[in-house]
Amino acid sequence: HLDGLNLSRGWMLDAIADGLGEYPPGIETMAREHEVAGFAGIHPEHYSGSHWLASFAMYLMTKRWKLTELS
Repeated sequence: HLDGLNLSRGWMLDAIADGLGEYPPGIETMAREHEVAGFAGIHPEHYSGSHWLASFAMYLMTKRWKLTELS
């Protein structure tokens, strides 16, 4: 679960910075650190995480959060 948390923190920090219009000092570094830690937990030989972590990774990599409209 910590790997998924790291991936989601990565995209959330990206979204915060995107909403602010630029990356404030440190946010980009924090986002990348969480992303690297999350990706490190994806192991295809371990079903326990790989079957759902891939969806988190794709959401992060495709920046799908940018396409979501708030209503």
